[in-house]
Amino acid sequence: MRRAPGGIQKDDQAELLRRASAGDEGAFAALMAMHHRLIDAACATAVSDRTDREDAIQQALVDIWRGLPSFNGEAKLTTWMFRVAQNAARRQIRRTLRVVPTVPDDGDDVMERRGRADGWDDALDTRSVAIAAIEALPQDQRDALLLHTQLGMPLQEIADMKIVALGTVKAWLHRARADIASALSAAGALPT
Repeated sequence: MRRAPGGIQKDDQAELLRRASAGDEGAFAALMAMHHRLIDAACATAVSDRTDREDAIQQALVDIWRGLPSFNGEAKLTTWMFRVAQNAARRQIRRTLRVVPTVPDDGDDVMERRGRADGWDDALDTRSVAIAAIEALPQDQRDALLLHTQLGMPLQEIADMKIVALGTVKAWLHRARADIASALSAAGALPT
Protein backbone atom coordinates (compact mmCIF):
# COMPACT_ATOMS: atom_id res chain seq x y z
CA MET A 1 0.00 0.00 0.00
CA ARG A 2 1.45 3.40 -1.03
CA ARG A 3 1.96 6.17 1.47
CA ALA A 4 0.71 9.66 0.78
CA PRO A 5 2.53 12.79 1.99
CA GLY A 6 2.87 12.87 5.76
CA GLY A 7 3.10 9.07 6.04
CA ILE A 8 -0.68 8.57 5.71
CA GLN A 9 -1.81 5.42 3.92
CA LYS A 10 -3.18 6.09 0.43
CA ASP A 11 -6.49 4.50 1.48
CA ASP A 12 -6.63 6.81 4.52
CA GLN A 13 -6.15 9.82 2.23
CA ALA A 14 -8.98 8.60 -0.01
CA GLU A 15 -11.23 8.23 3.04
CA LEU A 16 -10.31 11.73 4.25
CA LEU A 17 -11.08 13.07 0.78
CA ARG A 18 -14.44 11.31 0.71
CA ARG A 19 -15.37 12.62 4.16
CA ALA A 20 -14.10 16.15 3.45
CA SER A 21 -16.08 16.22 0.20
CA ALA A 22 -19.18 15.38 2.23
CA GLY A 23 -18.54 18.38 4.51
CA ASP A 24 -16.51 16.84 7.37
CA GLU A 25 -14.37 19.76 8.61
CA GLY A 26 -12.11 17.50 10.68
CA ALA A 27 -11.32 15.37 7.65
CA PHE A 28 -10.65 18.52 5.62
CA ALA A 29 -8.27 19.82 8.31
CA ALA A 30 -6.40 16.50 8.31
CA LEU A 31 -6.23 16.49 4.51
CA MET A 32 -4.90 20.05 4.44
CA ALA A 33 -2.35 19.24 7.15
CA MET A 34 -1.04 16.51 4.85
CA HIS A 35 -0.70 18.91 1.93
CA HIS A 36 0.06 22.28 3.54
CA ARG A 37 3.59 22.42 2.09
CA LEU A 38 2.24 21.82 -1.43
CA ILE A 39 -0.29 24.63 -1.06
CA ASP A 40 2.36 26.97 0.38
CA ALA A 41 4.75 26.13 -2.47
CA ALA A 42 2.05 26.70 -5.08
CA CYS A 43 1.35 30.13 -3.65
CA ALA A 44 5.06 30.90 -3.21
CA THR A 45 5.70 30.33 -6.91
CA ALA A 46 3.48 33.30 -7.70
CA VAL A 47 3.56 35.54 -4.61
CA SER A 48 6.83 36.53 -2.98
CA ASP A 49 5.47 38.87 -0.29
CA ARG A 50 4.88 36.87 2.90
CA THR A 51 1.64 38.64 3.88
CA ASP A 52 0.18 38.34 0.38
CA ARG A 53 1.25 34.68 0.24
CA GLU A 54 -0.52 33.98 3.54
CA ASP A 55 -3.65 35.66 2.18
CA ALA A 56 -3.37 33.56 -0.98
CA ILE A 57 -2.98 30.38 1.10
CA GLN A 58 -6.10 31.23 3.09
CA GLN A 59 -8.04 31.88 -0.11
CA ALA A 60 -6.70 28.63 -1.58
CA LEU A 61 -7.96 26.70 1.45
CA VAL A 62 -11.40 28.28 1.05
CA ASP A 63 -11.39 27.50 -2.68
CA ILE A 64 -10.33 23.90 -2.07
CA TRP A 65 -13.04 23.46 0.58
CA ARG A 66 -15.68 24.86 -1.76
CA GLY A 67 -14.40 22.84 -4.72
CA LEU A 68 -14.02 19.45 -3.03
CA PRO A 69 -17.61 18.32 -3.66
CA SER A 70 -17.06 18.85 -7.40
CA PHE A 71 -13.58 17.26 -7.49
CA ASN A 72 -14.05 14.32 -9.83
CA GLY A 73 -10.67 12.61 -9.54
CA GLU A 74 -9.71 13.02 -13.22
CA ALA A 75 -6.47 14.62 -12.02
CA LYS A 76 -4.50 13.62 -8.95
CA LEU A 77 -5.65 15.42 -5.82
CA THR A 78 -2.25 17.09 -5.45
CA THR A 79 -2.36 18.36 -9.04
CA TRP A 80 -5.82 19.78 -8.53
CA MET A 81 -4.90 21.43 -5.20
CA PHE A 82 -1.73 22.89 -6.72
CA ARG A 83 -3.71 24.49 -9.54
CA VAL A 84 -6.39 25.82 -7.18
CA ALA A 85 -3.70 27.33 -4.95
CA GLN A 86 -1.87 28.90 -7.89
CA ASN A 87 -5.11 30.44 -9.12
CA ALA A 88 -5.72 31.87 -5.64
CA ALA A 89 -2.19 33.30 -5.64
CA ARG A 90 -2.72 34.90 -9.04
CA ARG A 91 -5.95 36.50 -7.84
CA GLN A 92 -4.05 37.79 -4.81
CA ILE A 93 -1.45 39.37 -7.10
CA ARG A 94 -4.21 41.11 -9.07
CA ARG A 95 -5.77 42.40 -5.84
CA THR A 96 -2.39 43.63 -4.60
CA LEU A 97 -1.67 45.41 -7.88
CA ARG A 98 -4.90 47.38 -7.52
CA VAL A 99 -3.82 48.74 -4.12
CA VAL A 100 -0.56 50.65 -4.27
CA PRO A 101 0.40 51.82 -0.79
CA THR A 102 2.40 54.99 -0.46
CA VAL A 103 5.06 55.22 2.19
CA PRO A 104 6.51 58.60 3.04
CA ASP A 105 10.24 58.70 2.29
CA ASP A 106 12.13 60.73 4.82
CA GLY A 107 15.37 59.91 3.01
CA ASP A 108 16.97 58.56 6.16
CA ASP A 109 17.73 54.84 6.18
CA VAL A 110 19.37 53.84 9.45
CA MET A 111 20.96 50.70 7.97
CA GLU A 112 22.45 52.68 5.09
CA ARG A 113 23.95 55.21 7.49
CA ARG A 114 25.50 52.66 9.81
CA GLY A 115 26.47 49.88 7.43
CA ARG A 116 27.35 46.48 8.85
CA ALA A 117 30.75 45.04 9.53
CA ASP A 118 29.57 41.48 10.17
CA GLY A 119 29.11 40.42 6.53
CA TRP A 120 25.32 40.46 6.67
CA ASP A 121 25.10 43.21 4.03
CA ASP A 122 26.70 40.89 1.47
CA ALA A 123 24.48 38.00 2.53
CA LEU A 124 21.36 40.16 2.28
CA ASP A 125 22.45 41.46 -1.12
CA THR A 126 23.05 37.90 -2.35
CA ARG A 127 19.66 36.82 -1.02
CA SER A 128 17.96 39.75 -2.75
CA VAL A 129 19.66 38.93 -6.05
CA ALA A 130 18.66 35.26 -5.73
CA ILE A 131 15.03 36.12 -4.92
CA ALA A 132 14.85 38.57 -7.82
CA ALA A 133 16.33 35.93 -10.15
CA ILE A 134 13.79 33.33 -8.99
CA GLU A 135 10.93 35.80 -9.43
CA ALA A 136 12.15 36.58 -12.96
CA LEU A 137 12.02 32.92 -14.01
CA PRO A 138 9.21 31.76 -16.29
CA GLN A 139 6.36 30.29 -14.24
CA ASP A 140 7.01 26.65 -15.19
CA GLN A 141 10.70 26.91 -14.28
CA ARG A 142 9.87 28.60 -10.97
CA ASP A 143 7.23 25.96 -10.17
CA ALA A 144 9.61 23.09 -10.90
CA LEU A 145 12.44 24.67 -8.93
CA LEU A 146 10.37 25.38 -5.82
CA LEU A 147 8.46 22.10 -5.87
CA HIS A 148 11.70 20.12 -6.19
CA THR A 149 13.98 22.13 -3.90
CA GLN A 150 11.50 23.28 -1.27
CA LEU A 151 9.10 20.33 -1.15
CA GLY A 152 11.49 17.62 -2.26
CA MET A 153 8.92 16.53 -4.83
CA PRO A 154 10.30 13.90 -7.23
CA LEU A 155 10.81 15.10 -10.81
CA GLN A 156 8.38 12.51 -12.21
CA GLU A 157 5.65 13.74 -9.86
CA ILE A 158 6.26 17.33 -11.01
CA ALA A 159 6.06 16.13 -14.62
CA ASP A 160 2.77 14.37 -13.87
CA MET A 161 1.42 17.45 -12.11
CA LYS A 162 2.38 19.80 -14.95
CA ILE A 163 1.35 17.23 -17.61
CA VAL A 164 4.73 17.30 -19.38
CA ALA A 165 7.54 14.84 -20.07
CA LEU A 166 10.17 14.18 -17.40
CA GLY A 167 12.85 15.62 -19.71
CA THR A 168 10.94 18.91 -19.84
CA VAL A 169 11.04 19.22 -16.06
CA LYS A 170 14.76 18.44 -16.06
CA ALA A 171 15.32 21.14 -18.70
CA TRP A 172 13.27 23.66 -16.67
CA LEU A 173 15.38 22.95 -13.59
CA HIS A 174 18.63 23.21 -15.55
CA ARG A 175 17.61 26.55 -17.10
CA ALA A 176 16.34 27.89 -13.77
CA ARG A 177 19.57 27.04 -11.97
CA ALA A 178 21.67 28.47 -14.82
CA ASP A 179 19.67 31.73 -14.82
CA ILE A 180 19.99 32.09 -11.06
CA ALA A 181 23.73 31.38 -11.19
CA SER A 182 24.11 33.91 -14.00
CA ALA A 183 22.28 36.58 -11.99
CA LEU A 184 24.39 35.87 -8.91
CA SER A 185 27.57 35.94 -10.98
CA ALA A 186 26.60 39.23 -12.65
CA ALA A 187 26.01 40.72 -9.19
CA GLY A 188 29.42 39.52 -8.01
CA ALA A 189 27.84 37.12 -5.54
CA LEU A 190 29.53 34.00 -6.95
CA PRO A 191 33.25 33.37 -7.00
CA THR A 192 34.66 33.58 -10.53
